[in-house]
Amino acid sequence: MKTDTRRRSAADLFKTAMQVVGVLCLVAYFALLAHKGSTDILSLAERYSGAAFWAALGRHLIRNLGGG
Repeated sequence: MKTDTRRRSAADLFKTAMQVVGVLCLVAYFALLAHKGSTDILSLAERYSGAAFWAALGRHLIRNLGGG
C-alpha cells in the first residue's frame, strides 16, 4: 500500500511540474509577442509622425492579421 502512495505523489509531482513548465512557456510566448509588437510599433513611430503613424499602424495590423 505504501508504494501506491509513492506513485500517486510522484504522479502529482509530475503533473505539477508540467503545469509549471506550461505556465512558463505561456509567459515566454507572451513576452515574445510583446517584444515583437513593441519593436514593430517603434519602427513605425520612427518612420511616420502624427496622423500618418495611425494610418501606417492600421495598415500594418490589417496586413499582419494572418501572422505574416
